[in-house]
Parts: sequence; C-alpha cells; structure tokens
Amino acid sequence: MSVPPPPRQGTIRPAGIGASYALNNTPQGRQLGSIPVQAAGKTEVITHAPTLGQFWRSDIRHTTGLRRPRWAGLTAFWLGLAAMAFLFIGGGIGVTVVRDIALPLSVVAGFFALIAIIAGVGRVLGWFGLIFALIGNVFVIAWLASVFA
Repeated sequence: MSVPPPPRQGTIRPAGIGASYALNNTPQGRQLGSIPVQAAGKTEVITHAPTLGQFWRSDIRHTTGLRRPRWAGLTAFWLGLAAMAFLFIGGGIGVTVVRDIALPLSVVAGFFALIAIIAGVGRVLGWFGLIFALIGNVFVIAWLASVFA
C-alpha cells in the first residue's frame, strides 16, 4: 500500500465536503470558496481514550486569568457538612426534628455535588460535599448499619 504525500504548504483546497468543481479565480490569485491549508508539522495521533485525569486536566471551561468558578462545589461542601452535623447532633441529643432537617440538606448537597463533579465547577469540594451528604443521610446510614451489622 502506498501512502499519499502530506499536503504542501500553501495548497488551496475547495471548500465543502467532496467539492471538486472548478471555482472562479479572484484578482488575488485565490479561488472563491477556498480555504488555504497550512502544513501541520508534527501531529500526535491518539489511539486510545484519555484517562480521567487527562480529561480533567484538559478541561478548558474557564476564562483564562480569572479564578475558576467553584460555587457548586462550595455549596455542596457546606450543605453536606451541615447535613452531617444536623444528623449527628439530632441523634446525639435525641431530638428528631433536628435529625429530620439533615435529610433534605443531604439531598440538596448531593444534587449540587453532582453538578460540581460533572460540570467541573469546584470538583474537589464537590467530592467532599458528596461524601458529607452521604454521611449526613439517615437512609444511607441505616442501609450501612443493616449491611455491616
């Protein structure tokens, strides 16, 4: 099998997929509807999927020069911490109202943690918020108690 030669620098290729029709020349010597093709130099061909760490490092969804947004992770972290505190304080002093506040807080913290982890808006804080939300959820604690007891 023969390999076609790489495109030369300054080669003009007609615009559009499969365009092979003749185009009118302009006074500048270029064709209308053409895109100049530059030689790419050395290109890297990736034959495998990137790892999760490579994917997260390549995340460019933030403005250069500014701090990265982290509102979702911060919200998940503090709500998860509050849910965990309400569950332990309510269980420690025996007041069910305080313990019942922990369930909706942990659900909302889990929601914000998923936003943070998936969208990349404060991922580290989102992971901690998710862990705290799971610890502060009475159903997760009851399930763990039934499995490991």
